[in-house]
Amino acid sequence: MTWQLYQEKEREIHQCAIDLIQKEIKKKFVNEDIQFIENLLITNSWWDSVDTIAKYLVGGYLEQFPTETLLVIERFSDSENMWLNRTAIIFQLGYKANTNFDLLKAECEKHKYSNEFFIQKAIGWALRDYSRFNPNGVKEYVNSTNLKPLSKKEALRLL
Repeated sequence: MTWQLYQEKEREIHQCAIDLIQKEIKKKFVNEDIQFIENLLITNSWWDSVDTIAKYLVGGYLEQFPTETLLVIERFSDSENMWLNRTAIIFQLGYKANTNFDLLKAECEKHKYSNEFFIQKAIGWALRDYSRFNPNGVKEYVNSTNLKPLSKKEALRLL
């Protein structure tokens, strides 16, 4: 039923579907759920739906199945689909001190030359989110790499 809702034209209905999916599978993921989650990410994609799915579904899935992290994130990051790339950058939002900073930096490095607004914004947002727990590390990383101005501005906004 939720997949049918997600296929509708209106984005508000997509958000309802995502909310229902979150309630249904959060903390009860099965290994195969990543295919369904990926389909959500590439269907009717827009920043609001992708960000919710990335943080709560992909992020939650990978917390439950940490051994899948590198495989999933590499596949998303190497994709031609910009929304999967964005997901690879922001899925750790809310991980707080448990953020894998090396993985975050690797994703930022991989996509830092992108001219895509949503990628530049994602880099800055992910770094800013983590800066609450490692301000010096984020500041050092941002100052030592060549990020696009938008990414840099967003990353350093709290520092």
